[in-house]
Amino acid sequence: MNIILVGLIAAVVTMLINRYLVAEAGNLVIIYLVPFVEEVVKSFSAYFWQTNILLVHLVFGAIEAIYDFYSTSEHGVLAGSFSLLGHFAFGYITLFIYLKSNSILLGVLAATTVHTLWNYIVLTKIGGN
Repeated sequence: MNIILVGLIAAVVTMLINRYLVAEAGNLVIIYLVPFVEEVVKSFSAYFWQTNILLVHLVFGAIEAIYDFYSTSEHGVLAGSFSLLGHFAFGYITLFIYLKSNSILLGVLAATTVHTLWNYIVLTKIGGN
């Protein structure tokens, strides 16, 4: 399947799941659960559709960056840039661990750990929430 299509599907699926989770459980899920959801959906979508894991993460990050740019008026460019770079980094971690271990699950768990730490730092230390 096309890399752009897989990235788009992953972005839409995670947006729907994340909105539901935040509505039901509050903003803390952005730190503790959203990273897991996003990494699972992005990576397993790429894996099962046999597309490039890193590029699917990059497409996902680009879509999130566009969303951040238009929905975050004060810091849209910065938020969008961090989305793009962050998801590229998470994809790189996933791919690196997957290639070294031959386990997509280990790659996803490593990226989820880094993504969770990233969200924690951004939302509690930098964002001041």
